[in-house]
Order: sequence, then C-alpha cells, then structure tokens
Amino acid sequence: MASLKDQLLKNGLATKQQAQKASADKRKQDKLAKQVSKADQEAAKLAEQVKREQERQAKVQRDRELNQKQLDDKTRRAQEAEVRQLLEVHGVKPPKDADTPYNFVHGTKIKKLYVTPQQLEQLSRSQLLIVIADEGYLLVPAAEAARIEERMPERVIHPHVDSSSDDDEYPPIPDDLMW
Repeated sequence: MASLKDQLLKNGLATKQQAQKASADKRKQDKLAKQVSKADQEAAKLAEQVKREQERQAKVQRDRELNQKQLDDKTRRAQEAEVRQLLEVHGVKPPKDADTPYNFVHGTKIKKLYVTPQQLEQLSRSQLLIVIADEGYLLVPAAEAARIEERMPERVIHPHVDSSSDDDEYPPIPDDLMW
C-alpha cells in the first residue's frame, strides 16, 4: 500500500512542492514536540529534585528539633538530680516538735511551717530559705538556695518579696510578725 502522499501525487491532487512543504512542516512539528517533551521531562525532573530537597530539609529540621528536645530533657533531668542532691545534703526538715509557726506565701496560698525559734530568726534574716522538695518543704541555707535557684527557680520560696510601692497607704509588714 502506498502512502497518502504518493497517492495524492499520482492522482495529481498535490504538487511535489506541496508534498515537500508538508514533509518539512511535519518534521518541524515532530522536532518541536520532542523539544517540548524534553523540556517537560526536564521540568518534571527539576520539580522532583526540588521536592526531594524540601523533604530532606524538613527531615533535617525535624531531626534538629528532636535533638534539641532530647537535649533539653537531658539538661532538665540533670538539673533535677542536682537539686535533689543539694536538698539531700543541705536541706533541713523542720523538727516535728517545733512549736513556732512561720507563715509564708506559696503561689496564692498562705502556708504554715512550724520551726524552732533559732530557725525563725534565721528565716527572718534570710539566712535560711524555704525550698519546695518532693516530700514537702525544706529549710536550706541561703548560699545553697541560690545554687538551687540557678537550676530551678520555681523551687525556692522568697519570703521577703516586697511588692509594695511608695504610694501605698500602709507601712510594710515586719518579717517577724506572727499572724
């Protein structure tokens, strides 16, 4: 079977120049289609590379965040262990037979701790501070309380918080006042 071009030339419906022009146009279209196809493939390949790079960067970011979280957890656990050790070594439990009440503010509540008169004197001079321990409250020397406060400031209770300003109408309350 002869091609359509040969049949048209044989029947005289097309000239040789028209046939050559049609062949040239078809080659140009095929070449252009190949170039477009190649460009589409390159664009798809480039898009795939960009997507892989974004995924890689997202994974690196997740890994960094996970590592930072693990490091923070490790640091927090180490600080808790140090505070626990400082409390074991330097913490003093108020004696059970102490009869002098000492009132202090913990958060929004007023707490009462029974101490000896000597401990009361040290508390009023800020030589002893109250520290929140796992099993309650402990009295700790001020130097050790400062070390604890460096690691975990929420554990140290400062009884002498002066929140009054100069324009208050009431004078400050003395630290050794029993109420």
